[in-house]
Amino acid sequence: MNSIFRAVILGALLAVGFITPAYAYLDPGTGSILLQGLFAAVVGGLVTIRLYWAKLKTLFGSMVGKKAPTQDGGQ
Repeated sequence: MNSIFRAVILGALLAVGFITPAYAYLDPGTGSILLQGLFAAVVGGLVTIRLYWAKLKTLFGSMVGKKAPTQDGGQ
């Protein structure tokens, strides 16, 4: 285990020692794509939370003995 750890550390130090500048170009559209991806992740997470929240309310409502409210207003 100790020799594996030393090999990993040595490899990481060698990799860091040979880093050279990339001189990469990011056009303005890249920021837009990143913002769209971030927005989609947030909205998708919120939708997922809402779906599971309704299921949890139904589950705990049935465990307590109360009926969960229906979409049609309880009719």
